[in-house]
Amino acid sequence: MRILKFAVLLFIGFSTCPLPAQLQISGDFMYTQKFLDKHTYVNTNFRGDDPFNAVRGRLFARNWLTDDIAIFTEFLFDISAPVRMNGAYAVFNNVVPDLVNLKIGLIPSPFGNYGLRSTYFNLNPVIGVPALWHYKTSMIKKPKIIDNQATLYDANARILDNRSAYSQFGTPIGYDACWDTGIEMNGRLHKFEYAVALTNNAMSNPTYASENDGYQYIARLGLNPVMGMRFGISGALASYIGEMEPATENVTITEDEIREQYDLDSYYQRVGGVYFEYLFRQIQFYSEWVYSGWDVPGLMEETLNAHSGYAELRWDFTPSWYVASRIDYMGFSEIEDTRAGSATLGEDIAFDVPFVRIEPGIGWRFRREGMIKCVYQLTNYTESVRDNVQILALQLHMVF
Repeated sequence: MRILKFAVLLFIGFSTCPLPAQLQISGDFMYTQKFLDKHTYVNTNFRGDDPFNAVRGRLFARNWLTDDIAIFTEFLFDISAPVRMNGAYAVFNNVVPDLVNLKIGLIPSPFGNYGLRSTYFNLNPVIGVPALWHYKTSMIKKPKIIDNQATLYDANARILDNRSAYSQFGTPIGYDACWDTGIEMNGRLHKFEYAVALTNNAMSNPTYASENDGYQYIARLGLNPVMGMRFGISGALASYIGEMEPATENVTITEDEIREQYDLDSYYQRVGGVYFEYLFRQIQFYSEWVYSGWDVPGLMEETLNAHSGYAELRWDFTPSWYVASRIDYMGFSEIEDTRAGSATLGEDIAFDVPFVRIEPGIGWRFRREGMIKCVYQLTNYTESVRDNVQILALQLHMVF
């Protein structure tokens, strides 16, 4: 898979040169003013980029080599993060007409119905990302060893230590901010659609899980019963742990010895979900519900589970104006509290704090290439151990 990634990027570099007339360049620019809890990082991604950051931009390059073969690339510019390539993949359409199309490279996740929708202008009516596609839970995806015998650190205590404050570096259910390297086959048969993919990483760890020798298997099956309606199911299985690391400086056990005692490929993330969308005249409705389970080294219960879903509604009440809202929920399985001195020592509690998020907004498309959004986001935690987060934002979004 690493060789595949290199080959695709090399192919992109050479393929965009010979046919400059076919090269299409586009992009967008976002300027956002944030109020209320404007310094929170509850929406911030691992590399510092955030959909609520003041200045962001994306550059898209497409090169159609033939009617059915194309190269797609996407670059992200964010005032708080280094410039990076978000996507780079080749598309081969109609390998078998309608039935088989291919994507190869750094591709959006085919799981559910959000992957490609996150990329295009005017398809996200609010500013934030659905919680299941970015929110970092208190789970740790880098288990630590504690001594030279490779005895695992108490995972229960380490995970629950993160409950009191939101961590920017926990483990999400899925992570849309980083696409994954792999190959996807998709197509249609009458009113049915499907996608299957083999990728290098896991949904919750799309960058670093490649450090083990496992892969991710994704499948989606959907139905389009009437025009504008889509629904279906998705599933994914992957080895999600990238590495084990020492808990103290005195540990002398080698990485090879760690891998001999703990097979990183045997710790899986299992994900299942359903999605539904309906587009009818001026109404757009999207929804998704996902369950994720992780095998966790050193955890008394051996597995953690989380579930999350969202419903999003948009109404274009004039050709230029719309109102929209998204509501998210995220819940977590319970584990035993093993922390010495804890008020809930010995009790079973949720490994993270459940929450409901609402994000209503209004948008004005003042010209074809530009819109203004005003959005309020409230993350309402069900327990007082963590403060609720409120964000009010005004965003100018332009495309070229």
